[in-house]
Amino acid sequence: MKIKLLSFIAGLWILAGALTSCLESDVEEIVYSPESSITAFSVGTLYRTFLAKDSLGNDSLFVDSLDLSNYPFAINQLTREIENKDSLPVGTHIDKVLVNVTSDTGMVIYRKRTSKEDVGVDTLLTTTDSLDFTLGPIELKVMTYDGTLGAPYRVKVNVHQQEPDSLQWSLPFERSFVSGPLSHQKALYVGNKLIVFGYTADHLPVAEYLSLSYQYAGTVAVQAEPARWQRVTLPAGTDPYTAVQLQEAVYFLAGSSLYVFRPETATVELADCGTVPEGLSQLLAGPTCKSGSYLYARNTDGHSWVYATATGQWTDEGPTEFPGGTDTRVVSAVVPVSYNANFVNIVTLSQNAVATDSAAVVATRLTNDTAWRVLESPTDSLSCPNIVDPTLLYYDQVLYAFGGQAVNNTYTYAPFAKLFVSVNNGLTWEPVETGATFPGDNETFTHYYNKEMAGGYSCTTDNEQFIWIVWTDGTLTRGRVNRLGFQPKW
Repeated sequence: MKIKLLSFIAGLWILAGALTSCLESDVEEIVYSPESSITAFSVGTLYRTFLAKDSLGNDSLFVDSLDLSNYPFAINQLTREIENKDSLPVGTHIDKVLVNVTSDTGMVIYRKRTSKEDVGVDTLLTTTDSLDFTLGPIELKVMTYDGTLGAPYRVKVNVHQQEPDSLQWSLPFERSFVSGPLSHQKALYVGNKLIVFGYTADHLPVAEYLSLSYQYAGTVAVQAEPARWQRVTLPAGTDPYTAVQLQEAVYFLAGSSLYVFRPETATVELADCGTVPEGLSQLLAGPTCKSGSYLYARNTDGHSWVYATATGQWTDEGPTEFPGGTDTRVVSAVVPVSYNANFVNIVTLSQNAVATDSAAVVATRLTNDTAWRVLESPTDSLSCPNIVDPTLLYYDQVLYAFGGQAVNNTYTYAPFAKLFVSVNNGLTWEPVETGATFPGDNETFTHYYNKEMAGGYSCTTDNEQFIWIVWTDGTLTRGRVNRLGFQPKW
């Protein structure tokens, strides 16, 4: 009897469970997603005001429209921050910005403000709402399906405050050479020191050097402060124009003897470069590449010589058509070769001594070549002008030349009126009209440059992309293309 009763009770439990299960299957429970992420952000067409020349050649303000719908904005989902890492062009208007926001629900709330001090009120974002980013970053929140607001995103639109390609020049750093004004200057940057070789008023050869200290924002130097000049006496007969950098030292000629100046100790000694050829008259360049370091020179017989540090040997390359001689400032630049790191291209520039010729002397070679080649532009108008006291820089991946009066068959420019650029390793040149230019009034440059003195200034670049012009008395001017000093954001 007890067994039958237990079976009956067990059956009731099974039936009750089945009935409960059937009743619950008729109830559908809906769970709303708590997701509140923004997955894409972009802006529309914006307007930009900029200064340019009108048809009459006058400075005028222009307004242009920019389609920025494909401009990338980065979304950091961990910090809930949205911004364009590559800033918009200078002059872009961001006071009325139409945005396109993709989110988990499509319902986005923004904090609407009328001033920087205004706390603002939450407002539903529509496709016709324009946002004013001049008031600062704007908060966006995604409304979830259950009616709650997700954590806010902080949206920032970055606009360049400087023209990226503009060459910005500093006010002069008032520094005076210990030796007084120097002529026949040749400037180099080695071992965090600016070094200038030159002649005193009594025609005594000296080297003056100073150290540079930098202030950094992240990994980018934003300031460079020069110390005071210090003097080093050079051997009698030194030709300042022969000074060239080789690795971390400066090599130069005194008579036909080869000397080395070591910046770390500010000492001068005879160079240990094997058996130095007799009659060396000029040092041209000291490039370094993956295959080694080399010192290029020529002698009084017009032969080209090259010294390889790896072997310690000099090689006579035979007669060269490279013109010029002593008392000629030959400036050089080393241009990387994109397809092979084992060699580099060397470009030299010097003033043409032939008064009737209105083109400078530009020569070039690769480090794996066996001779120099003097370049001749395809047309006179594209030749490098004959520049008094020329400077040649490989800077911002192109060649720049400038200096005193510049003349070719097409134009004549006053000292420091124009920079001339070559994008094909010195074959053709043209004056720069916008971007990398000298100051418009140019009074500072012409004030410090003594055009009556041979080699009355010199110029070099440092490792932080600053251009340094050293004037006759030791005063310095510093310049840099703006974007080379921008802090990287990626």
